[in-house]
Amino acid sequence: MTSGIAEDAHNISDLRDMARRRLPRWLFEFFDRGAEDEVALRNNREAFERIKFVPRILTDISGRKQDMTLFGKQHKMPIAIAPTGAAGMMWYQGELELARAAKAAGIPFSLAIGSITSMEKVAAEVGGTLWMQLYVSEEIELSLQIVRRAAAAGFDALLVTVDG
Repeated sequence: MTSGIAEDAHNISDLRDMARRRLPRWLFEFFDRGAEDEVALRNNREAFERIKFVPRILTDISGRKQDMTLFGKQHKMPIAIAPTGAAGMMWYQGELELARAAKAAGIPFSLAIGSITSMEKVAAEVGGTLWMQLYVSEEIELSLQIVRRAAAAGFDALLVTVDG
């Protein structure tokens, strides 16, 4: 594969190789790596490798649906786009494009606290089901300002992140 067009990718490994060739090294490594010794990254990969599809041939699937209700809202699938801190550095208006994709798919979009695009702009230009990531600051008033802004912009939920 030489084109570098996402539609030409056959699997995630192909997409990863395209990203490695296209992005500056520091940005590729930001997205490609795990924290510290990458133990969780290895554990996740091992867990995914244990999952196997079990084909069920000649099974009626016409009545199956992926729809679900979460926080009182109907969604087309039981997934959401997680907060992605450098989306705007990966692609022009990356946060807006992710929000548009989520809205089109009928799933929630989570805006990262470190996003380049403001929460107000995402809400005004895209809408949909919007969630806001929140790292609680030692300066509690800063956290409260973010909460108030998210509520005023129409965000439906806060995702309180408690990592590193």
